[in-house]
Amino acid sequence: MSVPSQRVILCEGFDDRAFWKGLLEEAGATSLGGPGQDPPMDPFDKQVRGGAFAFRLPGGQFLRLQPAHGAHSVLKTQASFLGKNTFPCDILVVNIDLDATHAEPAHLASALQSRLHAIRDRLQAIRDRLPASSPEADLAGPGPWTVAGTRVFPVIWRAARRTRRIGGRRPWPWPTSPSGMPSLAPTSSTRPSGGISTSRPP
Repeated sequence: MSVPSQRVILCEGFDDRAFWKGLLEEAGATSLGGPGQDPPMDPFDKQVRGGAFAFRLPGGQFLRLQPAHGAHSVLKTQASFLGKNTFPCDILVVNIDLDATHAEPAHLASALQSRLHAIRDRLQAIRDRLPASSPEADLAGPGPWTVAGTRVFPVIWRAARRTRRIGGRRPWPWPTSPSGMPSLAPTSSTRPSGGISTSRPP
């Protein structure tokens, strides 16, 4: 009997959640639950609540889309899905804003590095508290990284004027296609050196 697992996208707020929803549905994910329906159940027989959305990916995997109410909360909430006393999580996407819109390229690159360092530092603190297990690679480079057996993908985006529309909304493009996630091919993206970045509407 296989062990149940989940995939999780952590984002900053409800606007982020709405645009992720559009991207996931365009990629063929099925939204679970909705207005007037009972809360959907996750693979661990727990109701999906607290502002989270639930999806079934085209490959059959369960995905939780969880707003965390700010970048700082996103960084703190990572621990809820990593480690010995959490439900298994195959893939964790950590999505925060760059908080730099039309700055000079050098400033954008610096801001991106700062965001990546913040994510990595929090992940390292989580890893340091976990019991020693099989060795995992250092948290170096722009990601993805492995923490407690979970692949962690950083996704950092910034405001931009030019976007595409999906279902009446203007979603923020996905810059890459992590293993096991839907392939969401953006019409355009921005990747300052040193990490993953993509554009969204202001």
